[in-house]
Amino acid sequence: TVARTLRLSAEDVKPETLFKDYVSWNSLKHMELVAAMEDAMGITFTAQEIARLVSLQAALELAVAHARE
Repeated sequence: TVARTLRLSAEDVKPETLFKDYVSWNSLKHMELVAAMEDAMGITFTAQEIARLVSLQAALELAVAHARE
């Protein structure tokens, strides 16, 4: 989902890299990623969770937290 949203290969997306460091990243891409994750997982993120979505690692942590609910 992240690689597709940023239009990158999966190998180019590293867990520790902040999304803002990718050239293709902007606020629209942020919301596209949020929507894609919410659709794929059948959930809705809170505003606080959306603000914390700054890297692949953060996205994975949010996904795991919601999977446990």
